[in-house]
Amino acid sequence: MFPSKSSSLNIASHMDPAQEQSISLSGKDLAAGLQYAPSGDLPRLPKWFIGLQALSHGRKSGEGWSLFIGSGSQDLIYKAVNTLA
Repeated sequence: MFPSKSSSLNIASHMDPAQEQSISLSGKDLAAGLQYAPSGDLPRLPKWFIGLQALSHGRKSGEGWSLFIGSGSQDLIYKAVNTLA
């Protein structure tokens, strides 16, 4: 277990970049985020990104698109090439 109890980050709003938003993680959310696990083992993560696509771009789940989450560019390139192969 990590000794961290909470973490927060200030980011620009995706709706209005001039506005700032604060994101805070603590408890179970922070503990899950600090683990080294494949994204498939974190089912809430893909659901969150699908919701972000719906909010930002109007894309809904089940419309014929997929979501890939990786730990870095090489991982994602590998997944993309295997999908097309």
